[in-house]
Amino acid sequence: MILTYPFFWAFIWIVVFTYGLLQKALHRTLILLVCTLFIYFSEFLWVDFLVLFLTTLFSFFSLKHLRNRGPGKWLIPILIALPFLFFKLQGLITHQDIAIPLGLSYVTFTLLAYAIDTIKNRSHPSTNLGTFLSSALFFSALPSGPIHSLPQTERQIAEAKPWNQRNLLLGVILIANGLFKKNIGDLISLVALQSKADILEMSVLDRWVSFLSLGAEFYADFSGYTDMALGFALLFGVHLPENFALPFLTTNMADFWSRWHMSLTGWARTYLFFPTMAKSLDLFGRENVRFVTFIATFATMLFIGLWHDISISFFVWAGYNTLLILFTPWLDAFLSRLTRYSKGIL
Repeated sequence: MILTYPFFWAFIWIVVFTYGLLQKALHRTLILLVCTLFIYFSEFLWVDFLVLFLTTLFSFFSLKHLRNRGPGKWLIPILIALPFLFFKLQGLITHQDIAIPLGLSYVTFTLLAYAIDTIKNRSHPSTNLGTFLSSALFFSALPSGPIHSLPQTERQIAEAKPWNQRNLLLGVILIANGLFKKNIGDLISLVALQSKADILEMSVLDRWVSFLSLGAEFYADFSGYTDMALGFALLFGVHLPENFALPFLTTNMADFWSRWHMSLTGWARTYLFFPTMAKSLDLFGRENVRFVTFIATFATMLFIGLWHDISISFFVWAGYNTLLILFTPWLDAFLSRLTRYSKGIL
């Protein structure tokens, strides 16, 4: 991925130096957009950029001039999500492996959060097109996220203090840490690939090692890219949200999902879980709170699963994770009682 390419590193340091020399916010905004253009055009992804650019333009102008506060206003989030849904469903319909434009999923959910908050009067519509574009299409968050708050990113870009020593140091540390994780992930992938080739001849222990290595590889790769994204953002004085908080050190699935891909799970919790809970409680009543919690949790996990891939296996995956999450309090209580009972015997 481009964030690890030496020519991108050389380019970005030239840009960071230039960024610090510029005094006007408009010029800095243009520099950030140049970084975004560099990512797409260096990979010959001009069609991908056009899709994201047009989607972002539509979001800006439709919400800036929002007048209709009736049901019709909800057509805006639907239209924002339409390009993502088109590419997501096209492969399912045509049975072809069609790549989704780079960054489309992250930009779509960033714009959806902004649209919903604006429609519900939780935030004001943006009035500066340049800052809006550079925030929605923030270059380092495009390849692997995270999903971020547009108003917060806009404010940081407008108030950025270039060449801040603390930000530069933390940025370099995060970039180095991300690159280290990425290399670890590449090494683990060699074990995983070898395991796939010989899985029928493997012992039970070796199969468990293979299974765990796949998870470790994905975590190292994904969190590594995220760390690099956060690091590059800090070079420009922008703090993007963290995406991982040592998820494999958790003791239950509820805690795991509060630490894994936090920008996505946080988005799903805010814009799907809580609204589903509220509507379901109105429909079924508070006396059915357990059933309502199941519905909201399953809907949230199903959304997260289908975000990755639209397939039957992710329906099963959603149900499995829902049960694990909902049974966490009972399991914790059982283990606590078992621990106290064991201490009493000893």
